[in-house]
Amino acid sequence: DVSLNVATFYLQVLATKQQYEIAKVQADQTKTQLDFTKLRVQVGALPELNAAELEAQLARDSVTVVNADANHQQAILQLKALLNLDMAAPFDLDIPPVERIPVEPLAELEPAALYKLALTTQPLQRVNNLRFKVAESNLKVAKAAMYPTISVGGGLSTNFANPSQTVTGVNVIGVKPTSQFVNVGGTNYVVQAPDVQLISGKRSFWEMWDSWGNQLDRNFGQNIGVRISVPIFNNGNARLGYERSKLDMKLQETAIRQADLTLQQNIYQAYNTAIAALQRFNAGKKSVETAQKSYDFARKRYESGLATTLDLITNQNNLLRAKLDLLNSQFDYVFRMKLLEFYKGQGLKL
Repeated sequence: DVSLNVATFYLQVLATKQQYEIAKVQADQTKTQLDFTKLRVQVGALPELNAAELEAQLARDSVTVVNADANHQQAILQLKALLNLDMAAPFDLDIPPVERIPVEPLAELEPAALYKLALTTQPLQRVNNLRFKVAESNLKVAKAAMYPTISVGGGLSTNFANPSQTVTGVNVIGVKPTSQFVNVGGTNYVVQAPDVQLISGKRSFWEMWDSWGNQLDRNFGQNIGVRISVPIFNNGNARLGYERSKLDMKLQETAIRQADLTLQQNIYQAYNTAIAALQRFNAGKKSVETAQKSYDFARKRYESGLATTLDLITNQNNLLRAKLDLLNSQFDYVFRMKLLEFYKGQGLKL
C-alpha cells in the first residue's frame, strides 16, 4: 500500500534525524571530557594517554555524526523519490518528537475485531467483493442465454398527402385520334377521344383540413407480431459461456478466501509484532536508565581520578548504544501500532 510505504519512509526520516541528534550529543560530551582531561593533564593530575584516548574517541564520534547525517539525507532522498518529487527542489519536513506521535492503546486493537473491520474497509477486500458481484451477474446473463426468448412487437401507421392545388373543372376542346382502331364491316376506323383541358385552382384551408382528416382515417394501419427464438444451433456456445462464467465465479470465490486469509494472517502477525515491539521499547527504557546511571557514576569516578579513560569511554559507548536501541525500538513500536490502526480503517496519521 502506498500510504504504508510513505509512512515507513517518513518514520525512517524521523529516526535518522534522532540518531543524528544523539550522535551529536555524544560527540559534544566527548569534547567536554577531552577539554576537562587536557586541563588535568596540564596540571599533572592525569597522564597524556588519557587525553590521547579521548581524542581518538572524539574522532570516532565525529565519524558517527557524519554517517548519521548522511543516513538522514539519504532517507529524505528516498522519501522524495517515493513521492516523485524533484530531487533538487527544497523539501521541508515537519519533524515532531516521536513521543508526540499519537498511538491507540494496544488493548483497543484486538486482532479479531480488527479483522472483522478490515473485511469491509480494506481496498483489496472491497474490490474483490465488487468483482464477485460482477461474476455473479455474468453467470445469470450466461444462463439466460440458454433459454428460449419471446418478443412481442406492434405498430401504428398512417400517411397523408396535402397538395395545395386541386381540379376545379374540365374544358372539352374537341377530339383527337388515339392509337386504337375498331373494325366495322371490314373497315378499320380510328378511335377518337375527347381532347380535354383540366382547370386547377388553389384549395382553401378547410378543404385541406378535411382532406387531412379523411386521409388519416383511410390510411390508418396497425400491426402486431410475436417472435419466439429457440437457441438450438448456438446452444453449444451458450453452454460454453455458462460454464466459463461458473468457473470465473469460483475463481473469484477462491481469490476472496485467499485474500481474506492473508489479511487475517497479516493482522495477527502485526498484533504479535506490536506486542514484541512494545516489550522491546519498555526494556530499552530500562536499559537507557541503567546505562545513564553507569555513565554518570563512571564520569564522576573519572573526574575524581578513580576510573580510567577506557572505563569512561566504555560506559559512554554503552549509553550511546542503549539510546540508539531505544530509539529504534520506539520507532518500530510506533510503526507497528500505526499498522494496526491502518487495518482498523483509520488510515495513517502521524
